Amino acid sequence: MFQNAKTDVLTLAQANAALDDIEVRQAQLAAAAAKGMTDLAAAEANLGERVLAGDDDACAGVATLRLKIDGLNAALSVLEKRRTVAQLDCGRSQAVDFRRQAARLRDELGELEGKTAKVLTVLSKLENVQFDACILASQRSGAWMPRASVNVEPWQSTLECASDPGNHQPFAIPRSRQLRNQAEALDGQARDIEQELLRAAYQAPATTPAAPDTPATHTGPCFCESCKRARQNVSGDVWAAAVAGGADAGA
Repeated sequence: MFQNAKTDVLTLAQANAALDDIEVRQAQLAAAAAKGMTDLAAAEANLGERVLAGDDDACAGVATLRLKIDGLNAALSVLEKRRTVAQLDCGRSQAVDFRRQAARLRDELGELEGKTAKVLTVLSKLENVQFDACILASQRSGAWMPRASVNVEPWQSTLECASDPGNHQPFAIPRSRQLRNQAEALDGQARDIEQELLRAAYQAPATTPAAPDTPATHTGPCFCESCKRARQNVSGDVWAAAVAGGADAGA
C-alpha cells in the first residue's frame, strides 16, 4: 500500500541559515580556487627552471595543483546545486510563514467583527435601519464639497456631497479593513511564491546531472585532453595512485 510522502518544511530562520551556510562555503571555495589558479600559473611559469635544477617534485606539484583546482570546481558545482535546493526551501518556508501571518490577522479580524457586530445591532435598533459592516468603510475623511447645500454636514450622504479633487483619501480606513487588506496581501505573496515553486518543479531536470568531467573524476586509463595534460607532468606511480583513489571513491 502506497502512502503519501510528507515533505518537512523548514522554518524561515532554518531555511535562511542553511542558505547562508552554503553561500559562505561557496565564497570560501571560490577564494581557494582563485588562489589555486594563481599558484598554478606561478608553478607552470617556473616549471622548466625547476626541472633543469633537478627538482624531481616539480612536475608532480603542477599536476597536483591542477587536480586540486578540478576538485574545487567540482565542489563548487555541487554547492551550486545545493544552493538551488536551499533557495527553493527558503521560498517554501516564506510562503508558509506568509500563510501563518495571514491566518493570525484573520483571527484578529474575526474577534474584532464579533465586537463591532454587537454595536451595529444596537445602532440598527436605535435608527430603525439594518446596518451592516459596509458603513464602516463609508466614513468621510479629508476635504469634501457640497453638491446642493452651502456646507457639508456630518449627517449628509455621499450623494449630497463630493470629495475635493485634491483629497487622495476621501474615506477613512477602519481597522477591520486594514486587517483584511493585510491578510489578503500576505496570501497574495504566498501564492506568487507557490507558483514560482511549481514552475521551478516543472523546469527541474528529470534525470540526475552527470558528474563533472575532470581528471579528478576519471577512473581507469583515460585519453581525454584533460587527462593527457595532467599526465604530462606527473610520474606514472603518482598517476596510478590518483586513478586508484578515484576508483575507490566512486565504488
